[in-house]
Amino acid sequence: MENNTNLEYIFKSVNTKDIDLLNKYLNSIMEVKDNTKIWLESKEINIPIWSSDYPNKDVFKEDLSTSLNTIGIFTSSENKLVGYVTYYDAKSHYNEEYNNELISDISKRNKDIDPYPFKKLDNFKGTNVIVIFRLMVDPKYNSKGLGKMLMNKVKEEVINLNMTITNNNNNYSYLGLLCHPSNYIAKKMYLKLNYKYLETINFIYGPYEIYVYKLD
Repeated sequence: MENNTNLEYIFKSVNTKDIDLLNKYLNSIMEVKDNTKIWLESKEINIPIWSSDYPNKDVFKEDLSTSLNTIGIFTSSENKLVGYVTYYDAKSHYNEEYNNELISDISKRNKDIDPYPFKKLDNFKGTNVIVIFRLMVDPKYNSKGLGKMLMNKVKEEVINLNMTITNNNNNYSYLGLLCHPSNYIAKKMYLKLNYKYLETINFIYGPYEIYVYKLD
């Protein structure tokens, strides 16, 4: 195993239209995802939607093309991607992703499924939320605060984004995310970062807990 003790890290946006670079990033992201899945299972954290087939390259490729931004954290010495996170405008994302025939059909067949998270946040429709997805750190680089660094980087970028919005009513008010109930390690980190538990919903992929951070 590599000696990771004194490595320094840099952030890069991995949203790119360069095909060669995109494929390089996707291969690295898939390696991090596969390593993370094995590590989660070793900690008895079972996230049903995470499998050998999902998230796959097509899902990550969509992140890189449709998200507000996707951030990679790289080792500065080797330029190796060792962590990943992506974020979207929640209203746009859930309208586009979940107003399709498949989800509509699931919701019609099971009225208990709630395909729209964050509705408790000021009725959601009047609130601008950034939703954070697929936070991953290669387990070889655990216990170095990289997950916290990625989360703080998202917060920094959204605060800067708010500064460019001239109409304060359009500012983002919250950062939000969905967390599987079994992922006790992630929940501990979110609470340390001052995220608050909002509620548990019966999401499309089973029960998920919602955590939110109120932006100043």
